[in-house]
Amino acid sequence: MVSRYKLTLPPHRVDHKPIRLNILRVSDHAQRKLQDRHWQGMANNWNPTAVGVLTVSYRDRIHWLVDGQHRRRAAVENGVVELQAEIHYGLSLRDEGNLFLLKNRENKTVGSLDNYNIGITAGDPIPVATDKVLKERGLRMGGSGDNCVKAVVQAQDIVELYGAETLAATLDVAEAAWTREASTWDGLIISGLGTFLGLHRDDKLDLAALIKKIDKKSARWWRAKINDLATEGGTKHSGSGSRPRHGYRLFLKFYNAGRSTTRLTSKYPDGD
Repeated sequence: MVSRYKLTLPPHRVDHKPIRLNILRVSDHAQRKLQDRHWQGMANNWNPTAVGVLTVSYRDRIHWLVDGQHRRRAAVENGVVELQAEIHYGLSLRDEGNLFLLKNRENKTVGSLDNYNIGITAGDPIPVATDKVLKERGLRMGGSGDNCVKAVVQAQDIVELYGAETLAATLDVAEAAWTREASTWDGLIISGLGTFLGLHRDDKLDLAALIKKIDKKSARWWRAKINDLATEGGTKHSGSGSRPRHGYRLFLKFYNAGRSTTRLTSKYPDGD
């Protein structure tokens, strides 16, 4: 298992004062991507009293905008030349990643992929370990295509609960069963298969037999089946909380099929 990184910052100077917007620069490594729809909505409904305070880091004689780029863009669109800022001094790029995550950990508008990428910059062991596993296989997180993994949250959950080696095994088994295509890296599959491999990592699994059994159904079938089980045929909202459990149980069922003396018993925490 990999422990979640505790976000901290070193002791440093912080000033609170207005700052001119035209001197600010944005680091792609410590900020999420600018979303046009987001800043345009702010600009169209501009309210100076609700804009809040920008978070800035003064590093290498440059004022880096750590948090607030959508507000900055909306302000510029409305002719505003300066805003109030919280300016931090003496931070590294890694510290800036930590600062962004500290400011936005509970912000639902920041997507999981943004948090993942900035977590890598901040040195969070979970996204760092996840990224290493993906890169070793020529994969990357997010995007579209056969080499793009969409299971941002699920892959990190597997690393946190069962270790990077379990995520590696999960990706290898999935690719061996369904080849390298976009549907292979779906979050429902990664979650269910990773949970199965993680919970039974000490059971001397016959991975070759597992691959032979699960590849009788396509990756798209697996995704649809897990979703159907979790939502009880679409009668229960998203079923997101139970998807790992249903995915696990389905992989366990396929693995045990045709076995007599080497059947596995469920190890899922709820005992089901």
